[in-house]
Amino acid sequence: MNSNFRSILPHANSQSSGSSGPPLPQPYRPTGRTPRQLTLVACARCRRGKSKCDGDRPVCGSCRRKKTACVYDVAETNTTRAMAARQQQANQRLENEQLHELFGILRTLPHADAHAALDQLRTADNALSALRSLKGSQLMIHRLDEFPDPHAGNLRLEAIDRGALVDSPFKLEARPWTTVAGSGIVSELISSFFTWDASFFYPFYTSRRVKSFDGVSGRKLGAQFLDEANKWLEIEGQRSTLLTAQGLALLFTLYAYRGLDRAGMMYRFAATEMFHRLDLEDRFEAADSELDLATRRQLHRKVTQWRVALPEHLREDINFTPQTCFLRVYMDEVLVSILRPLDPTVSFLDDLTVKDICLGLAYTDTSYIMRYIKEVTLRDYSCVVLCGLYNALFTMAPYLGDHAIHQLFAETSYLMRQTARDFPMASFIPQAIEAFAWTANLPLPIAAAPYFEDLGMTKQELQDLPLGFALPKTNEIRDIFMREGQELSGVAVDMGKLLSRWCALSLDE
Repeated sequence: MNSNFRSILPHANSQSSGSSGPPLPQPYRPTGRTPRQLTLVACARCRRGKSKCDGDRPVCGSCRRKKTACVYDVAETNTTRAMAARQQQANQRLENEQLHELFGILRTLPHADAHAALDQLRTADNALSALRSLKGSQLMIHRLDEFPDPHAGNLRLEAIDRGALVDSPFKLEARPWTTVAGSGIVSELISSFFTWDASFFYPFYTSRRVKSFDGVSGRKLGAQFLDEANKWLEIEGQRSTLLTAQGLALLFTLYAYRGLDRAGMMYRFAATEMFHRLDLEDRFEAADSELDLATRRQLHRKVTQWRVALPEHLREDINFTPQTCFLRVYMDEVLVSILRPLDPTVSFLDDLTVKDICLGLAYTDTSYIMRYIKEVTLRDYSCVVLCGLYNALFTMAPYLGDHAIHQLFAETSYLMRQTARDFPMASFIPQAIEAFAWTANLPLPIAAAPYFEDLGMTKQELQDLPLGFALPKTNEIRDIFMREGQELSGVAVDMGKLLSRWCALSLDE
């Protein structure tokens, strides 16, 4: 068959043109344009306009040249739109399963617990965080139910617990809420909270049976409850609630009054950070501004009106008991906290200045605590005694040059030294007041001098100074810290820092 096309011969090899034999095969070399770089996800504008997008972030080349907004539907650079859609679908499926799980938990909870869970949902950041908290609580309760009774088999402890249960007005089950003590001890503690000496109770009350329980078990019941509180705190995790913040503050207070201030500082910082994270307060106006003064006057008026409205059995001027005495000290502490940031010379109520009101509160607290010691003794008393005396000394410290307060200052100092036997923290406060007086060039009143003798301070004792307490900040104190390159902020100076500096100078001398 004849063809009209020319026959194509192999290309002759120039290098081997003189040699005989067939030509050598040539390596394959691809021809054509170099393939462009693939873009996994184009921006929204390039996709709508069907134009080329280089995928640069945060702004692609096309949008940069046209000076237009560049938006990507997919956040990750190395993820396609299909992969992102599948991930979103998986997340929604997981969230749906978790919400069904939350619904199932709410259906199976007892009526009271379900209401508590709903309250928790209202305060949670989202439903899933509430689910994690509920699951953690249920897991903890389930574990507590499985734990054996640590005191089982100890006949003496069981007898103490049975006797407490028989005598307690309220019969309560300790499980599943605690494994530290049996139902009898728990019932007695809760009952004493509501019934001990009228209808008001002061904190840290210790019953006779609890002391017996401590002696038989070989470990203080309060320490065991504290350990269990820390376990519950771990269950809470990072969930921020007002109740958890209050619990952290109480833990710090407990450590502080035991003289273990450094160990308790972590609770103080955690409580403060959690409180700020809750964002419960709006920004306040600067202290001494007109709006700030009006707000503080209103708060002061509310506290005093609330005190007048109390029933007679809770009024210390009508029914003086340990509980009503401590309630009054608590109220005075709130009033002092309202007034403390203000300038002492500011006229606050009628013709009374901030200084006048604060000194009046110091006199009231010292008088009531002195009366309490004479009538009730210090056999069983609350750490609020130390709290009221500390506030009184804090208030009087800047005015030691005023002879009118010398007798009151001496009485308060005497009471503070008395409490040091039970609250180690109380031994630091007189030393700090003496350091403050030395720094501010203020002489201690002669009548108070005996209560500042033999305070003692060694270098070993400097290892755990009271960081959680403060003293008034004066120009003299500010100058001392400025000479060491330290800045002071706020309305008070850290008592631990001042005491450390003063003691270091005394020891060096």
